Amino acid sequence: MSIFKPPQFTGTAFCNGKFYDFRTNRILVLQYLHPSGMVAPFAWEKTAEIDSWHGVRPKKLILLNSPKKEIVALSTQKKTGQRVFDFAVDVPLKSAFHWARFCEQIPGKIREPVHHFQTRQWHALALLSRVPEVESLVHQSPLLAFCLASSWIFRKNTQPMRLARRLVRRKQKEIAAYLGFPETTAVRRVLKKIPPVSCSIEGALWLRTTLTGPQAEAKQALKLLAHVPTVTTGVRRLVCDDELRQYVTPKFLDEISQDPSAEKYAWAAYQLRDVLHLLHHARPHLKLPRLQTLKHFERLSNEVLEDIYNSGGLENLDLVFPEPPIDEDLDSGIRALCNQRQLLEHAKRMHNCSARLGLSVMRGKLFVYEVSILGWLSTLSVIRRYDEARRPPASGWKIGNLLGIANEEPSEETVRIVKNWFARYTRRLRKERS
Repeated sequence: MSIFKPPQFTGTAFCNGKFYDFRTNRILVLQYLHPSGMVAPFAWEKTAEIDSWHGVRPKKLILLNSPKKEIVALSTQKKTGQRVFDFAVDVPLKSAFHWARFCEQIPGKIREPVHHFQTRQWHALALLSRVPEVESLVHQSPLLAFCLASSWIFRKNTQPMRLARRLVRRKQKEIAAYLGFPETTAVRRVLKKIPPVSCSIEGALWLRTTLTGPQAEAKQALKLLAHVPTVTTGVRRLVCDDELRQYVTPKFLDEISQDPSAEKYAWAAYQLRDVLHLLHHARPHLKLPRLQTLKHFERLSNEVLEDIYNSGGLENLDLVFPEPPIDEDLDSGIRALCNQRQLLEHAKRMHNCSARLGLSVMRGKLFVYEVSILGWLSTLSVIRRYDEARRPPASGWKIGNLLGIANEEPSEETVRIVKNWFARYTRRLRKERS
């Protein structure tokens, strides 16, 4: 058995149309134009676990929409005036330059639609490159094209590209039916409303489960989705949740669909669920009415929190916080909020809604820290990272929000100290894993 030999240096390179990514425990090679003339993306990897070249489908690559502009911008550093050559000192700058040169090879008519997807861009790139007929589908119904690029997840098959060539000639209802969605005109219209930025495997599977579930629930969900102009991540999360669906109205969903922040993040669903849990623990006799508008939701949320604040009910909630995922650093001014009382007191000082995060902290979804730098207070949240199957990966956590009093922007010094604190955590984690 051969032993994996770490590369002599870590970083990236671009040579002969190939992008190389050298890590201590992995070497990744990407190629778009094959010497034989075949136009299709190829990816190979060699790791410490598998010491032989094998094909992979990278999941975390983000293509550049305008690589030429990026190359021009990166060619000279604005601060130092340093030219970016292979011997450049600034490693992140050089890596970005290499990636821009790789993306430049990809034709714009392929790169542009793929760029709007937030996940599995390599899969979509392979589909558009090998099956050009799918170009019209990716503009008409982005979610169907996105799902076709990973069709084996929805239905087992061993030849996804051959399958895509066959399906792309059929009607959209038939493509949806193959992927497991109901073969109806109403469902086809709903799927067309999902923009590329809101496409995800998890979201598609959850939507399919809802639309193929019990008839009454599926009919109610489909009726709500039919009334919104765009089915964003925020809308989909509210409608597909059986508990939350009964509290929303078409008018409320319409406002959510027009909120740019709801395209990627389902903040309204998480906030609504936390308010419901607070009511369940502190005021079980109260029932939340159906939400008409965002202002209505905000007013009800504030009334619930204010009622709990005035009675001290939140402090008495039986919420058991887990241990902080990242050790606090009191010398740097970063303190972990380890119980509901500390979280409540912090929320009063900061004039924000962080007190309602206690249930999310209890469930292990995030953790909240108080940052005090030179007398400036800030609220820092770290969020648990998940993969597409909603499993927490080994890397664990990422920085969520960092906001000052009344959700103002924090100082530059605060941002710098928090980034250094989190960088020490990631370095220690990589060292432990190696």
